Amino acid sequence: MDDLEVKARVATDLFEKGAARVKITDTDIEVDWREYEAATRPVSQSVQVNVSTSASSVASISNSIQQIVRELDQLGIDAAKAPEVKEKLKTLEEELCRKRPHWNVVKQVLHWALDFSRELFLRLAVLMAEHYVASKL
Repeated sequence: MDDLEVKARVATDLFEKGAARVKITDTDIEVDWREYEAATRPVSQSVQVNVSTSASSVASISNSIQQIVRELDQLGIDAAKAPEVKEKLKTLEEELCRKRPHWNVVKQVLHWALDFSRELFLRLAVLMAEHYVASKL
């Protein structure tokens, strides 16, 4: 699957989740949720709800990455390469769980994954899209 196909799949997934507009560049994904937010967000929100959502998002990221680690053999990754993969996934997990993740760190791990294994990259791309969508809700 080439870069264009991956971008098309990510955009399609975002539209299916309610995005009004999606713009994907080499370094960023911009999603317009205005119509979706207007239809789904309550009129008022408390700070406690936002903190809870953030905590659940971090837990979701950690759980998803740990699930990928458990399924490395199903992704066709050799046991000898598993420590390297686990190290990269840990780096990605730590970065995504930060309040303000650094895109360069995330991009480096995704670029490495794309070169390493198509299946691993696609799993991470879906995880990233889901995380991005959840962070905008």
